[in-house]
Amino acid sequence: MAMLRLRKFMFERVYLGPTARSEHARVERTMTGLFDHYLANPGMIPALDPGADDAQRVTDYIAGMTDRYCIAPLHRPGDPRGGAVLVESTTRWR
Repeated sequence: MAMLRLRKFMFERVYLGPTARSEHARVERTMTGLFDHYLANPGMIPALDPGADDAQRVTDYIAGMTDRYCIAPLHRPGDPRGGAVLVESTTRWR
């Protein structure tokens, strides 16, 4: 019973609360920007599944990112993962 109450609280106040909802558009723009960037530059990501097409490779790569790893290239020009390119294009993401 306590776990169900905690779960309900977390969804109402944390995961789907007003603060989290206010970030949804920015997160969507960031994910779309990363996807577009890596799809245009597939050589920047490892080929872990040689049989996968570029869209699947990019999807898998982004899915495996932590939040911090995901936003790091946005703030580090010259990053070998493409930070300089991503920084230039983040104006449309924000």
